[in-house]
Amino acid sequence: MRKLLFGIALLSLVSCAKKKWDKETVKADCINEMKKDKDAGKLFSAEMGEKICDCAAEKTVATYKTEADAKKDKPALEEIGKNCALELLGGGKTDENPGADKPASDSVEHE
Repeated sequence: MRKLLFGIALLSLVSCAKKKWDKETVKADCINEMKKDKDAGKLFSAEMGEKICDCAAEKTVATYKTEADAKKDKPALEEIGKNCALELLGGGKTDENPGADKPASDSVEHE
């Protein structure tokens, strides 16, 4: 799984031939690369892969001004991919589930 998470982080980068550096371009490239990766297909549904790529693309583009900057910081890219996968797979905090990191209340309402 660790190898795959590393791959997800690196997949979030667009290829050198592309000039555009925005979330949609990075996400599309990530999705295309995940479709080619047989291991990713075994672990993630297409929908989950798209969500992971969306998360990774958003965080990568927000963190780095250019693709070249992103490629210089592979450890941080690994962390972005890992965090996105864990958030989505483990029910961690996401835009769709913003309160997931809060513990359930121990209090019980009594009438």
